[in-house]
Amino acid sequence: PRVCIDLEDSTTSVRLLEKLPDGRARFVIHLTNSSSSDNTTRSVVLEARSDEVCHDWMAAMQTERLTHCQEELRLSQKRTVGFKQRIEDLELMVKNYRMVEQDRDGALEDAAQWKTKYENLNESLRQLTLYLRRDNICDSSNSSQKMKQYH
Repeated sequence: PRVCIDLEDSTTSVRLLEKLPDGRARFVIHLTNSSSSDNTTRSVVLEARSDEVCHDWMAAMQTERLTHCQEELRLSQKRTVGFKQRIEDLELMVKNYRMVEQDRDGALEDAAQWKTKYENLNESLRQLTLYLRRDNICDSSNSSQKMKQYH
């Protein structure tokens, strides 16, 4: 026969009672009814077909309860909210990094433009210097020839 034991409104302790020679194991559930004023305690002795099954049942009575599942759900929801906040923070960081990257790319473009302007200016100054030297050389030779003619 199958039986349902309501463990939700009671304080429960579960412990191994004995191991039988044929491999079966007995465990006891102590139920203290917290909703009644007299705090009555009842004990239920159960038998499992093996020690392993006995320990599985004992563990399940602690974790497979509605209140336990509700607490796990609450903790999972809290973690989910934390993860969502972390995702938002990371997305904001990525957005900021992209803006910094765009600023860097703009600065590199500006530097390349200024470098080109600087090189063009240097080339213009070099050509001007060559032009002026050529004119000075021509002027010098013309002046020296003119001076020789007057002397």
